[in-house]
Amino acid sequence: MSLTDHSHLPYSYYRHGRFHAQIELYFPKTELKRLGISRNNLWITNAVKCRPVKESAGILVNRAPTVKEIKNWLGPLIEELEIIHPRIIVCLGAVAAKALINKNFALTKDRGFWFDGPFGSRIIATFHPAYILRQIGDNWDIAMEEFRADLKQALLPSPD
Repeated sequence: MSLTDHSHLPYSYYRHGRFHAQIELYFPKTELKRLGISRNNLWITNAVKCRPVKESAGILVNRAPTVKEIKNWLGPLIEELEIIHPRIIVCLGAVAAKALINKNFALTKDRGFWFDGPFGSRIIATFHPAYILRQIGDNWDIAMEEFRADLKQALLPSPD
């Protein structure tokens, strides 16, 4: 069990956190290769750098971050993006999109479209891998197909 499971300490893709496991399920080497993406060309981060939890039936379970938590982590995220200075940002899920695109971002309506990002970057949003994990049957197929289409869109030259 990682430190983030109970301590609310910041985590990163490289060290611990559930995000790592979800990313590995949907960004395996074969999927990246299929899309022509090298893992060496990706920087994976989080809009909220800790795992928000709530107690339910005596155990800690995930919950969506609050608007205040997203706002509190925006400064460190922007600093990170200033250092990395990406050309393209792919927001995985509504939390990242609400942090970087618009606080009223609606994933089902706005995913797959380009937006202006910080430091001259372009941003596109798609489903979070955890959302895809929760889908069953045809819903999984549809979500995965849309996810892959959004990633392919991100590989194309972005409209200026």
